[in-house]
Amino acid sequence: MSLQSKIMIGIDNLNESLTVTSTPTAETAHPLGNTWNGIKGRPARWDFSASSTLVIKGTQATDVTMSGMILKGHNLANDSTIRLRIYPDPSQGGTAVYDSTVKTAHISRAFGEVIAGVNPIGSFYTASNNLDAVFSLAFGPVVGKSYQIDISVPTPTNDIVEIDQLALFFGWQPDFNFSYGYTSGVTEDTDHQVSRAGGLHTFDAPASRAIKCEFEVMSDLNSNILLDLLVSAKKGGNLYVIADPGATGYKKHLFNSIYKRDSQAERTGRFFNANAITLAMREN
Repeated sequence: MSLQSKIMIGIDNLNESLTVTSTPTAETAHPLGNTWNGIKGRPARWDFSASSTLVIKGTQATDVTMSGMILKGHNLANDSTIRLRIYPDPSQGGTAVYDSTVKTAHISRAFGEVIAGVNPIGSFYTASNNLDAVFSLAFGPVVGKSYQIDISVPTPTNDIVEIDQLALFFGWQPDFNFSYGYTSGVTEDTDHQVSRAGGLHTFDAPASRAIKCEFEVMSDLNSNILLDLLVSAKKGGNLYVIADPGATGYKKHLFNSIYKRDSQAERTGRFFNANAITLAMREN
């Protein structure tokens, strides 16, 4: 099925309930479970001095519904590839019900600013920035009991592969987008201090993505579902967000990420059976 441009929001990382393993095995001090503990900056890490492929498998005995994947805070280079397959049987059995085929792990600039001689959209030009690298997939929804992620890493950084967070989830989508879309940007906590001579001293701090959605003329059913998701996740729970599942190319990698709610779970009642909800989120 073709993906529609309707925001996708998930609250449950299925890796928390599946049995998940990797080949090669993650380092003891940086175990695989770090990728779903919800704690930013505590990654899983693999020694790749003698490896070129990382395989991550998840399985359980009962069916689960999936429609999105986010791999965040990784050190994969532009020549790395990622492939996700979902299977109807445990232990990757049966014919795959979803196959992403091989995808490039684009490590793009945060924005498509003009750089002389470089087309940032076509070439995925890489330059340093202090945003987390994010790879995402939107699909389905599909039902399965197991999955397999194959990550090819031809040129590992310092013979290490590192992933901060990895989520497989079912993402809810509204019936319609109810508004013009979303406002997205970057929040940066870098601080300037002025010296007595008038110079600026800069104290670098990490930057994070931010999204604000205005859901206008929303039906009771959709507003109730969205509010339930937000209350269930609480402000401290992760929201797995794919802003535009139908996006292609450079745009699909800009603001898909893992967020926390930065607004109240509230709605404004409208006459004629409609509601408005404002949802502000800040990247975790």
